[in-house]
Amino acid sequence: MSCWFIACLAAGLAAEARGAAPPAAGDTGERVIDLAGKQVVLPGGAWIVAGHGFDQVPGFDDVAYGAIENVVLFRVVDSRVAAFVLAQRNVIATERGWGFAPECHRADLLDSVVYDGADGHSFCGFVAQVATTVDAGSAAAWRSAAGFAAGRGLAMPATWLMAGYRRNNLTDTLDVRYYFDPALAGNPAVAANRDLSRARIYGASTKSLVERAMFWRDKPDREPPASPAVRAEADAVNDLRAWLGHMRYAIEVGFENRADELPAVPMPWTPADQAFHPELSVRLAGLEQLQAAKVLPPQEYARQRAIAEELSAPAAGHRWTAEQLTVVKAMTDQVSGAVSYFGSDLLYTGSIQNASQVWALDQFLDAIRYTSLEYAWQRLGPRRLTTDQPVTLREAGRVR
Repeated sequence: MSCWFIACLAAGLAAEARGAAPPAAGDTGERVIDLAGKQVVLPGGAWIVAGHGFDQVPGFDDVAYGAIENVVLFRVVDSRVAAFVLAQRNVIATERGWGFAPECHRADLLDSVVYDGADGHSFCGFVAQVATTVDAGSAAAWRSAAGFAAGRGLAMPATWLMAGYRRNNLTDTLDVRYYFDPALAGNPAVAANRDLSRARIYGASTKSLVERAMFWRDKPDREPPASPAVRAEADAVNDLRAWLGHMRYAIEVGFENRADELPAVPMPWTPADQAFHPELSVRLAGLEQLQAAKVLPPQEYARQRAIAEELSAPAAGHRWTAEQLTVVKAMTDQVSGAVSYFGSDLLYTGSIQNASQVWALDQFLDAIRYTSLEYAWQRLGPRRLTTDQPVTLREAGRVR
């Protein structure tokens, strides 16, 4: 009996212990579906389970801890798959944390943003163009879903626009990716186009590399098109990027198994999405309960409501990763000590030229010492976390 079979058997027993039957092809669901004890939020109306399976994380030495359960759900419109969801979740909790999705730090994608990069947990989102392919490296659920579509005569587009998320803590990971037919954007030029890459829509990646270097600055909500000829495609991608920000909170509460608090989540490129702010809806619902129970007087309710609207209205911005925070801490440490170090060197040498040379060498060596110490605690300390390593899960299609 193989180790992989044992891991899958353990996954099935774990599902039975939770009292939740694994998703089966043909099952339908709306709003929320449970996957290995985590909630996956479904936008729009009815979805149908098209595939379910288990995979091993590539590169994981431990078979059991690398077991991933995944599920694919279709949104079918007129015998065509208009959208689908691929959700993946670890079966057994780990103890050293989960690494980030490689897509979170790719400058060549249509968008990538880190919502939370603190030590021990992370949360990011990304938008990309994906080609419809099925091969041996695809997620098990996607391979099953492709067979499901063929068996029912369901057509699929050659290209998708995908909005994805990876949410981790020290023990668990949840990867959810929403794939949409570009025709849903409502523009024939977008639907017919097979090249929806960043290079074509927004131009060369030089700007993205600069933005990546200046990581403390938030990205613009809507990037301008590279030329008037691709304005329709840029508008469609910008709308999906806005939906990515709106949907962020829904993913987070689903990870915490609180998705029942959410209102219905709209599909992208719809009028309902423009006014969709789930975080604000949840906060206001809580305030209204407190007001109804006469816990909050009218003036305090108005004040708290204004605070909630101010915090929830803008899309979540970029947050620093642990590596970026280490760099900033090292820089500020050097700046704060630079004046005193130079003064001491000048007092000792009695020469501005000699003091400058000694000071420069001292700053360089101290920066190396500080950074090395930070990483030593991260990699060799008591927790020995692996959250700063990329972890690639199997995909549906191929990111272009």
